[in-house]
Amino acid sequence: MMVEARALANDIETEPAPTPLDLRRYLRPGDTVIWGQSCAEARSLILALADQQPAIGPLRCFIGSSIAPLPALDPVAVTFVSYGGGGANRLLDWAGALEILPSRYSALPGLFAERSMPIDVAFVQVTPAEVAGDRYIGAVGGALDFVRGAHDSHGGRPITVLRSMVGSRSTIVGQLSAPVTIPRSDAGIVVTEYGAVDLRGLTLSQRRERPLSIAHPDHRGRLDAISPGPGQIRVVDREQPA
Repeated sequence: MMVEARALANDIETEPAPTPLDLRRYLRPGDTVIWGQSCAEARSLILALADQQPAIGPLRCFIGSSIAPLPALDPVAVTFVSYGGGGANRLLDWAGALEILPSRYSALPGLFAERSMPIDVAFVQVTPAEVAGDRYIGAVGGALDFVRGAHDSHGGRPITVLRSMVGSRSTIVGQLSAPVTIPRSDAGIVVTEYGAVDLRGLTLSQRRERPLSIAHPDHRGRLDAISPGPGQIRVVDREQPA
């Protein structure tokens, strides 16, 4: 089985608002949080952080060049760090509440990877894959960059979180209807509301079976009955991991 990003507009409009995550499960007092900038800002997670920070404790937040107003976080309990004081960061800079990291933007990935600027949790809004259903979304999405970044980070693990269904459609599918955005050699941990599976190091037969356990129960029987079609890989070597 495979994971497909199928988020058609008419499905999204009928979906109920998700229950906010309890960020205390992922953040500890003193952690450093980073969130993507511009169109990569995970606004729902950032706003949830603003609401839940008093229950979490003091935090350190690395912020980029934001196009949206910063949430109302307590400047006493939250330390803000950035590579620049422009855009929405200007008010923090003027108030003396922003630490400036003297670094070029292009050097930041290296600082994060070598832990010169340690990051504990990252909030990222990832653009969907280039095609959703029969609609072209655009470009290559950017998901692969984040997955490989997690692989390359010290102790990092690539985790993809999605709902098991969008509207009435399963996000776990028997055959992709669009180009592959994340190759199977880069895929890591996949999570739905029905559990998590780690796809790293699995044989082809295991990579077919494991995602069935996190598919929506209404679709598991149909997905399990799907056989490889013409031109698709049939499981001939059960001992060779991906």
